[in-house]
Amino acid sequence: MNRAQSEAVGTVLLLTMVVIGVSVVGYVALGAIEPDDSPAVDVKSTVTDSTLALTHWSGDSLPGDDLTVVVRYGGSEERYDFATDGSYGADATFDPGDEWRLDGAVPYAVGDRVEVRLIHDPSNTVLFRGRRVAATPTPTATPAPPAAVVPDKNDMMRRDEGLA
Repeated sequence: MNRAQSEAVGTVLLLTMVVIGVSVVGYVALGAIEPDDSPAVDVKSTVTDSTLALTHWSGDSLPGDDLTVVVRYGGSEERYDFATDGSYGADATFDPGDEWRLDGAVPYAVGDRVEVRLIHDPSNTVLFRGRRVAATPTPTATPAPPAAVVPDKNDMMRRDEGLA
């Protein structure tokens, strides 16, 4: 009878040691993970033969001084200071709804595959990466209004006489 109690006590002690060991390893592993301080944004790009633009759709407002735009095309790379090489918004922050446009001529040619990156300098995080082929925008044709229907005089006279 004593032997059965020893076996149960041993099993409980072994299970307790395993639980404590797993808890310590989990605490050490998860304690080493630091919170992510990089901003979160949703940005879209426009790349044409004459325009390079980034539109801030949603997310954190960002100081323009903290951002860099990197453009890669045809084996070349250009870096632009967000605050000084482009224009955006009414203040010094890139807010949702703002559009940044590169001042001056675009460095690539029509048909080039262009990769655009928006980098947050303090955290060294790539906030946006997009690839487009530079193309000439084609104007969208505006449909003509429908032709006005002019009533026929004979139809109007028939209606007046009750014949129609």
